[in-house]
Amino acid sequence: MMYTIVDNFQPGLSWRRVRRRANPAVRDVAELYAQLSMVEGRMAAMNQATAIRFGEVQQDLNRLESNGNTQRKYFGQEMAQIELQTQLAMDRAQVQIDNLRQQTSDIHSLVSSIHTHSAALTDGLRAMMQSFRDLRFDMPNAFDNWMRMRAEGGRNGTVSAMELHHQPWATSN
Repeated sequence: MMYTIVDNFQPGLSWRRVRRRANPAVRDVAELYAQLSMVEGRMAAMNQATAIRFGEVQQDLNRLESNGNTQRKYFGQEMAQIELQTQLAMDRAQVQIDNLRQQTSDIHSLVSSIHTHSAALTDGLRAMMQSFRDLRFDMPNAFDNWMRMRAEGGRNGTVSAMELHHQPWATSN
């Protein structure tokens, strides 16, 4: 006797009352089918979980790539700005070096000129001092006249300016 399995089988009221013969092969097939269904369900769930996890990993990779691109752009901009600032600093330093060289050159020429002038001034002062060595002053001055008036005139007091410049007191030597 053979039994057929009908889909959507709804047992009636007498289902439990009817005795059926138990076939161990059918029971084994049913157990295998149940286990296969359970394995297929687990496999589907695992496939779905794996797909979701792969999607999350792909999103993480995309986010990491985007962050990497952003950081590369940022560091590229920073490097360009640093290079520009470095170039500007080098240009300013070169200008200062050039100015310092020019000032040094100017100072050197000024110092050379000052040295030349001071040497000429020293020579001139030396010659002037040489000519003053035997110089005698024979010109009478007001002090000499006053001293002479006191000594010759027998005066002990003060001599007035009019008396000092008066002709008779002037002597000629």
